[in-house]
Amino acid sequence: QTAYALSLELDGSMLEESRLRTEKLVAAVEACGGHLTTGTVSTTPLLNALSTNGHHDLAWHLAMKPEFPSFGHIVDRGSTTMWERFDTFVPGLGFNPEPMNGLNHMGYCSVADWMVGEVAGLRPDPETPGFKQMHLAPKLGGGMTLLDLVHETIRGTVRLRIDTSGSQIKCDVTIPANTSATLKLPVATLEGLTESSLPACESSGVSIVPGSTTLRLESGSYQFRCAGKN
Repeated sequence: QTAYALSLELDGSMLEESRLRTEKLVAAVEACGGHLTTGTVSTTPLLNALSTNGHHDLAWHLAMKPEFPSFGHIVDRGSTTMWERFDTFVPGLGFNPEPMNGLNHMGYCSVADWMVGEVAGLRPDPETPGFKQMHLAPKLGGGMTLLDLVHETIRGTVRLRIDTSGSQIKCDVTIPANTSATLKLPVATLEGLTESSLPACESSGVSIVPGSTTLRLESGSYQFRCAGKN
C-alpha cells in the first residue's frame, strides 16, 4: 500500500500508469481485508491517492471503519486526540504495554490534510499563496451526509457546511474579506440552484463557470440550495 500510494502522490503524471498503480493499490487494500497497513508517513498519501483517483468511498471506509487499524476506531474509543498507535487501546485488552504508545501523536494528525483537502476539498490556489484565492470541491462519500468545516487561514475564517440528508442539498459557505474562491458543488447539475432564495445567477458575488457545476465566489456568506444530487 505504501509503495503504490507514495508513487501516485509523487508522480501521477502518466494517466495509464496511474490507472494501473491505482488498481494495484486497491488490490493491496482488499488483500488486507479492507484495512490500511500504512504508517505515519504514508497514511495520508494513501487516502489522498484513493480520493483523487476515483476511490473516495474506499478512502472514507479505510479511515472511519470501527475496527482498527482506523481513525474511526480511535474516535469510537472516546479519544479527543490522535494516538501514536492504532492499537493504543483495545477493548478487552486495555492499553498497549509498548513504551512507544503516546496518546497525542502529531504524526497521525497529518490525516487532517486529507480531511480538509479531499473530504472538505479546501485547497489554496498555488498561484496566489496564502489563501488569497482558494478552491472548494467537497466529496461526501461513504454514506456521509453532513460536512461542517471551519478553517482558520491567514486571511480569515473559511466556513463550509453541506447537508445532503434531506430532499435537497444545502450548502452554506463563508469566504473571508479580500479573498475569492471557486466552489464545485457535489451535484450532477446546477438546475434550480438558489442562493438566499434567489436564482444563484442573480446573486451578488456569484458567477457560474459555463458548462460545469463550479461557482466563482467573491468574499461574503452564501446559502445555496439545490434539488439535484450527484
